[in-house]
Amino acid sequence: DDVAVARIIADSNGAFKVTFRIPAGKHGQHVFTVSDGVSTRQLAFAIESKAPPVPVPLLPGDASEAKAAAYFDWGDVYDASLPITYRFQIAPDKDFTVLVLDKKLTGSEYTLPQEERLAAVKKESPYYWRVKAIDSARNESDWSMPNSFFVAAPPAPALLLPEMDTKAEAEVSFDWKDVTDLSPPITYHLQVAPDKNFTSLVLEKKGLTKSEYTVTEEEKLAAVKQEVPYYWRVKAIDDAANESEWLVPGSFYVGFTFPGWAIYTLIGIVAL
Repeated sequence: DDVAVARIIADSNGAFKVTFRIPAGKHGQHVFTVSDGVSTRQLAFAIESKAPPVPVPLLPGDASEAKAAAYFDWGDVYDASLPITYRFQIAPDKDFTVLVLDKKLTGSEYTLPQEERLAAVKKESPYYWRVKAIDSARNESDWSMPNSFFVAAPPAPALLLPEMDTKAEAEVSFDWKDVTDLSPPITYHLQVAPDKNFTSLVLEKKGLTKSEYTVTEEEKLAAVKQEVPYYWRVKAIDDAANESEWLVPGSFYVGFTFPGWAIYTLIGIVAL
């Protein structure tokens, strides 16, 4: 393979002894050459051609839920031709016709970094992963049996306050249930609209870190009748940008409130 492996000095009789490690190379027949610049001798040798064992997938287990930044683990493989490397693949189909990820690794585990985080998929249409071992003689094991796993989107938040079809203050306070997910932190997206299709919005807040929000003085809502209420909804978003669905929106109305000066005027008229 034209790779120098050792340099030695012969004794006065021209004899020498050397031990060296054969460089990684393809299994099969090879030749090494010894030369002093004048005389040359070649000897043939063979690198073993036995494939390493198939790695055993450990995590995530088959049909299990995983984080978007999933952690993968498989059993270490031992072989006569060290070191062992691994070929690791993720695909949306069990035949691996299209690959989501294809990595060559030196260790028997891998955690997806931020730029490789996976999009949410349903349990009924999961991802699949598999791994093979490759020794330093380039002998390859078979692929492991693929394991399936899914990355769930966060659940939709349940709406709490204001309750359905109730009267609220112009500076209304919204409250919904906390959402937990395998890819925290969770943020929330709140919308308020005058129609249940949310074709136009009177309030939209993104990136809320708490499961509640109180409308500010500048954002307070105009009064509307109970027959033509406001509608509100919330979705949850995890750290991998996977989004929950919108639930059925809640509705509420804001009654007319007399300003302070008008109340005092009315009190004065009554007193007269």
